[in-house]
Amino acid sequence: MNWSLPSSSILTIPASGGRIETLVRVRPVGLNVAWAPDSRHLAVGSRHGLYVVDLGTGSRKLVAHGNESSADYSPSFSPDSNSLVYRLPRRGGATSSSPI
Repeated sequence: MNWSLPSSSILTIPASGGRIETLVRVRPVGLNVAWAPDSRHLAVGSRHGLYVVDLGTGSRKLVAHGNESSADYSPSFSPDSNSLVYRLPRRGGATSSSPI
């Protein structure tokens, strides 16, 4: 098996074996990732912005614009998966939230 997969991909690998699936391709610099509790969305943050990816359709929604000096959004979904709370690196660490 070849494990030299691109470092800019987020993959799922079934524990029981089977097909490796690419969920999203992102630039790996300063990557922040959070899974929604309902497993339908993935928050992906990097220096280029914070996105919410719909894992059913693959569509991406920009939640916060990027900051080239920092990428630490520390995203976290609400327990019902309807909201995302995150840190705004460019505003001194203030927090914000967004409906999903």
